[in-house]
Amino acid sequence: MTPQPRKESIVVLDNVYKYFPAIETIFGRSKAYIRAVDGVSLDIYEGEILGLVGESGSGKTTVARIVAGLLKPDSGRVLYRGFDIYSGKIPKHIRRKIQMIYQDPEVSLDPRYTVKQTIEEALRAAGRSTNETKDLVRSLGLSEDVLEKIPQQLSGGQKQRVAIARALAMRPDLLIADEPTSALDVSTRTQILNILLELNKSFGITIMIITHDLGVAAYMSDRIAVMYLGKIVEVGAAEEIIKEPRHPYTMALISSSPSASRLSKVNIKPIGEIASQINIPKGCRFHPRCPFAMEICRREEPPYFDVGDGHVSACWLHGGAPKT
Repeated sequence: MTPQPRKESIVVLDNVYKYFPAIETIFGRSKAYIRAVDGVSLDIYEGEILGLVGESGSGKTTVARIVAGLLKPDSGRVLYRGFDIYSGKIPKHIRRKIQMIYQDPEVSLDPRYTVKQTIEEALRAAGRSTNETKDLVRSLGLSEDVLEKIPQQLSGGQKQRVAIARALAMRPDLLIADEPTSALDVSTRTQILNILLELNKSFGITIMIITHDLGVAAYMSDRIAVMYLGKIVEVGAAEEIIKEPRHPYTMALISSSPSASRLSKVNIKPIGEIASQINIPKGCRFHPRCPFAMEICRREEPPYFDVGDGHVSACWLHGGAPKT
């Protein structure tokens, strides 16, 4: 067998936690916390597209904001090329190298600025010539007449392209796309996803795409990581995750996605709704909804089991030796 090339990590999350106060006493002290990110460890490899999937409330966006340098974790480390970005003030060159594209592009677009002003500001911040503005706009399929428009004069797809152009002006190593197409119509969604794929293919930009739709993740990703109630429950190559999911929660997500379910033979329905992030169940946090739950699932939180070829799953159904 030909040895696989060693994968270099551009970002490493090492046992990251982030809790938010949920209920406070009359003295202003928190007595309950939302466990948004509850001990996440994850590598993002150079040049890959990593899909981070899960239902609303799973902690995906919180992870994205932590990776982007926008939200300091309570504990754990976030390493960018080996540098702990939260060990002090985040250096400007790292902020430029990790860029985020939001679900609502207007979050990152100043309503007072024209498209030209928005992109030129980003180019200057990156030490680049503003003469590149037109080339950036054209490269994303926009006509030059958008340069003099403000965000309110643009369609949703145009706004998202401008937001991508603004991020690209920084020459990032890593683009984090947080549900980048959920606010767009179907035809525009495909166009935006294809732009991201081309950026990865042509320029080698690493992309982390956050989505609740496993169909989108299957279309875009090299690897998929699945989150549930603040934990990563399964990670593996995208094709294997879709065709041979090993965690019941992943199976349920696939079954609920028309585009993903066409690629897989699994078909299970979870019981009830996602649990509270405040009162997370003991043991496996998915067990109250799992049709395969056993007694051990109710007592003990499962470790990560290696199910082959870098595919890991936190489920007691696998038994055997956990991943070390």
